[in-house]
Amino acid sequence: MPALASQSYTFDPRPHYPLRLSATRYWDSLSSHRDDPTALTLVFTHATGAHKEQYEPTIQDLYNHNLAGPKTKIREIWTIDAPDHGDSAVLNEEALRDGGRAYHPVFGWDEYARGLHAFLAGLGAGVDVDFNKRRLVLIGHSYGAVVVSLALTYQPEIKPEFLIMIEIMGMNTEVCTKMREMLTKGSANRRDIWPSRAEAYRLFKARAAYREWDDRVLRIFVEKGLRPLPTLEYPDKNKEGVTLKCTRKQETATYRDNLASPAVYTLMRFIVQRVCEGYGAVPTLGWVGVYEDTGSLVCKYPSPTLLMSLPDEILSPALKFSDSDFSDFTSDVSPFANYSESSSAYLLVCKPWLRVTTPLLYNLVILRSKAQAKALRVVLSGNKELGKFIKKIRVEGGYELSMHAILRCSPNICYPFLSLEIYSSDSTSGLRRGLQLINPTRLILRDILNH
Repeated sequence: MPALASQSYTFDPRPHYPLRLSATRYWDSLSSHRDDPTALTLVFTHATGAHKEQYEPTIQDLYNHNLAGPKTKIREIWTIDAPDHGDSAVLNEEALRDGGRAYHPVFGWDEYARGLHAFLAGLGAGVDVDFNKRRLVLIGHSYGAVVVSLALTYQPEIKPEFLIMIEIMGMNTEVCTKMREMLTKGSANRRDIWPSRAEAYRLFKARAAYREWDDRVLRIFVEKGLRPLPTLEYPDKNKEGVTLKCTRKQETATYRDNLASPAVYTLMRFIVQRVCEGYGAVPTLGWVGVYEDTGSLVCKYPSPTLLMSLPDEILSPALKFSDSDFSDFTSDVSPFANYSESSSAYLLVCKPWLRVTTPLLYNLVILRSKAQAKALRVVLSGNKELGKFIKKIRVEGGYELSMHAILRCSPNICYPFLSLEIYSSDSTSGLRRGLQLINPTRLILRDILNH
């Protein structure tokens, strides 16, 4: 296993750009490529809510893989915090607070891009590397992938040899608007204070979304992504507690940007063409960026340790129905009668989101037609695990034998809503048989008189 060394830097681009950046440099202390001009320099940018140190397990895995595999010449690797994330957020704490409308209620993604561009173009002090003379590989995850794309549009021109876009948040305006609303709502309501790092780790580990993380990444998030209280954000809080370096307020402001994602969605085809035709590629890395014109940009990713899924506390608001709508039995028209786009679209963003959102999506089921009941029966019959996620079900009809199969596959239903307003042609035999298979703690029956 390569013995990795590291060094931290504070990059100060003022007066070219008003916010400082914290960066870390990693290298193999036994490598013969440290001064090799043909070796690669990798630069990582992170997702919203993450920070640069969370890449350390990926960097170690990459060096380990390279030692046993293709022998790509790596000179060194850099990770850079966004101006309002991680150690950069601590450096810029006063500037972010005093910046007023420049950084609140929206923190534009171009802020990170401008900082990254200044860093790579040498427009500042504190970093003793001329990246213009390096064979650059730029690796961006999610928000960080958008940032890399934007940085390539600034002058003086940055000339990477290869781009690696992982779960890039490049979307057309319609998709971006829906995603932004969902993420902003979740972030604004997330917890951001814990009594200790140990307790924070315990609570994170108890949540399904964080259990998807490589444990090394989660421990680094707790160790490096949290800071002791008090802070400028919480000057009066107990000194024994910890809070996020990227404050809840700042994370939410970052999610509110609605310009960068559609811009990169439009620009990406030209950026890909420019990089592939102008600078060549590094095929030995084996990572391929893929563009699909489906409303969002899609990329393949290299390592599970790199994928830091959004916590379910952020994703869950987009997948929940209100309890009042679910239990409404007095309205003449069902609260679910009007068509709306399915929230299941969030499952298609990437595999980590699929794993996190599937239990949230199936937690509550609404059935309003025989076709829906039949489709759910087929899905649950084909995947027995999905039925275990269902806790609440609203059935607005009889739906024949499909209901028996659905209830048989859903042993954890504790809160059914049954409408007795059933057409004479609609059989309830399956529903009657299926109800014997569940043990609810609460039941709502709605008759034809709305009682």
